[in-house]
Amino acid sequence: MCLAGVATIADMMPLTFFNRFLVSKALYFLQKEPLGAMGFLRQKEVFRKRSLKASDISFNIAPLINSAGRMQDARVALDFLNANNLQDCCFLYERLKACNNERKITQQQVFEEAFKHALVGEKIIIAFKDNWHEGVLGIVASKLVEATQKPSLVFTFKEGAYKGSARSSQNVDLIDALNGVSSLLLGYGGHRQACGLSVEKNNMVSLFETLENFDFKILPFCEEEPPLILRLKDIDKELLEIIETGEPYGQENPEPLFQAQNLEVIEERIIKESHQALRFKDKECIKDAIYFNAERFLKAGEKVSVLFSVELDEYSNEPKMFVKSLL
Repeated sequence: MCLAGVATIADMMPLTFFNRFLVSKALYFLQKEPLGAMGFLRQKEVFRKRSLKASDISFNIAPLINSAGRMQDARVALDFLNANNLQDCCFLYERLKACNNERKITQQQVFEEAFKHALVGEKIIIAFKDNWHEGVLGIVASKLVEATQKPSLVFTFKEGAYKGSARSSQNVDLIDALNGVSSLLLGYGGHRQACGLSVEKNNMVSLFETLENFDFKILPFCEEEPPLILRLKDIDKELLEIIETGEPYGQENPEPLFQAQNLEVIEERIIKESHQALRFKDKECIKDAIYFNAERFLKAGEKVSVLFSVELDEYSNEPKMFVKSLL
């Protein structure tokens, strides 16, 4: 059950109905008495101090396990998951970490090229190049979606055709779209949020133009109300308890986001080149925040409005703001 739950999250399946039940049970058992390789991962420092969430799987465990198949040989991950002694777990874990580090470097290189050279429309983004590493295409497509809020398709040339991965923005049904342009495709498969597909070289521009003019099916689960506006004093443990009742969050069950307006930045610190630790102040309260992959670095004294989520800071044991974007 634990592996089935991890796979459900890693494959970006909707966390609704049975999938949500499965992932909830998987997280429970991983937290309670994890065995073998999953128990080994559970004991890593990043997870020691708090309960596991679906986001821990999607951002930490799944990329690590998947990196072997993306960059080298999936059997490394399989051997790790089947390992039943500490020595084997340690050895294979180090191999997975090496694969994952290689994946991160390759992913960033491809993303930068894709972002610079993509075909960008009002509705869709398509990026393709002959020598991109096939193993990172899906991740790069996801990063393009994060950066643009548009469905994104990323391809590399292999075995006489462009093969690629597609990722949806939250409200677009990818399978419905690919069904509508199937005459331009050699093959495709997946689900509403993530797909794989192949296209003949001379059809790439036609695919972009056809999708750009396609009447996309909008999924009703994304017809959300605007995020609630909070004061900093509203961000407390009671709010955190309410948020946690909706776990596990993921595809089709997104974590709640909030707005805070006219905050003053009273402290800021850059972390690892692209992240920023912040301290915000409004008329009544001061709160700490973290801004991962900042679109720009904020300056002390600046007034900003932000979109954010709330999570428990494992070090202070207090609710913390996680800035998603500037408003």
